[in-house]
Amino acid sequence: MAALVVTLLIVLLPLLLWWLRIYQSKKNVAPGPLAIPLLGHLHMLGRHPHKALSSLSKKFGSVMSINLGSVPTLVISSPDAAKTILSTQDIVFASRPRTAAAKFIFFNARDMVWCEYGSYWRTMKKVSTLELFTAKRVEESKKLRMEEISRLVTSIAREGDNGRVAIDMNAKLSMTNMNLVSFMAFSRKFEESSFVELLQEAIGLVTGFVPSDYFPYLGWMDDYLGTVPKMKAVQGKLDTIFQAIIDEHRCVNAEKQRAPDLVDVLLSLDEVDDNDRKGMIMDMFGGGVDTASITTEWALSELIRNPACMLKAQREIDQAVGFDRAVNEDDLLNLGYVRAIAKETFRLHPPVPLLVPHESTQECLVNGLRIPARTRATVNVWSIGRDPRWWERPEMFDPDRFAARSVIDVKGQHFELLPFGSGRRMCPAMGLGLAMVELSLARLIQGFEWNLPAGLQELNMEEEFGVTLRKRVHLSALAMPRLKAELYV
Repeated sequence: MAALVVTLLIVLLPLLLWWLRIYQSKKNVAPGPLAIPLLGHLHMLGRHPHKALSSLSKKFGSVMSINLGSVPTLVISSPDAAKTILSTQDIVFASRPRTAAAKFIFFNARDMVWCEYGSYWRTMKKVSTLELFTAKRVEESKKLRMEEISRLVTSIAREGDNGRVAIDMNAKLSMTNMNLVSFMAFSRKFEESSFVELLQEAIGLVTGFVPSDYFPYLGWMDDYLGTVPKMKAVQGKLDTIFQAIIDEHRCVNAEKQRAPDLVDVLLSLDEVDDNDRKGMIMDMFGGGVDTASITTEWALSELIRNPACMLKAQREIDQAVGFDRAVNEDDLLNLGYVRAIAKETFRLHPPVPLLVPHESTQECLVNGLRIPARTRATVNVWSIGRDPRWWERPEMFDPDRFAARSVIDVKGQHFELLPFGSGRRMCPAMGLGLAMVELSLARLIQGFEWNLPAGLQELNMEEEFGVTLRKRVHLSALAMPRLKAELYV
């Protein structure tokens, strides 16, 4: 009998210790849905991951754990949890995961958005803060913004034929923002729509399927399955364009023929090479063109669907500015309702619905839950913006909600509204993007009466998920000038 007991102890004790180890590892971890072996929760994401994750968070909580393939991922869906990730535990979650897009679209993650947290990031952050996207540079580019938006208004008036021809606003806004960013970056404009299309293709590929992003041991399959071949092809084209511009700037700088632009600033840094510069250039275009143009498109779409809001905004501009001149950037201080429209659009249609993923560098606690090191974390700002716990009637477009809550801004300090993120890794070009959205919106509201094309009863407001949240069907609308003709020349 004693021999039997000893034998059972020898057999069962290791099993008991193993079970205790598993139990302890599961204790206080973030809850989540049941996963499929190997696949994890990838099958649950569908065409609109931000919506799928929002639905799951209602069941499993605002700090939810899922596995994207074999990659542990934390999904954050509340302001308090977002504050923990982006502020309280900011240093722990300051790094980024290594992805194929970071490697092939952003030049081996040598940009500021995707690079790992460390000395290189600190150098680029310093350059961005003190040189590239300073308040002074935003102010200095004010005249350029006015010129580009005036060209936008003129082209809409000319091509719209007094409200008889529908205008593709996505194309118009994209080219306007492209011209602005390229002039600030390169001292030249890209008039070719092919460059816009190339950049949009590159950004679209960021969320493309790559086996090694979810199953690191399948890296050998990347060139045969998924989007890596397309990424390499796009990067090759961008590399050629960016290298030519960098080389051109070297020659111009030597001859001292013009004032410095953003590429000149990058060329002045001895500690970076041309690939680093190309990565930073990609950041400028990836973050500066798409986000501003699609936000303005969403805002205009919502105003067309809500004519009472459009009329209120027009009356505000008419009273503050009048009918004899175009609204300018200085007027925005007196246009509280127009700025509220921008905030409401950022809430309902955040340009980046799932913030660029962070990665924990050590084990930590988030809302009392144990988060292992090297866990990816993404903040679902789309879900937070539509949560009835934080917003009354969240599905309704209502800029007036910001009249009662005017203290709330989009600059990363109010975690219920985070279109540009927060903390160390928030968007450094926020000031420029916000100025472009608000001024474009004000000029379009002031300049035109907007209507749907004949035969179209309502706008299609379906979303197309990607790094940025686009309208699935571009806004096409009739624009009737409402000011005197000389203001459209």
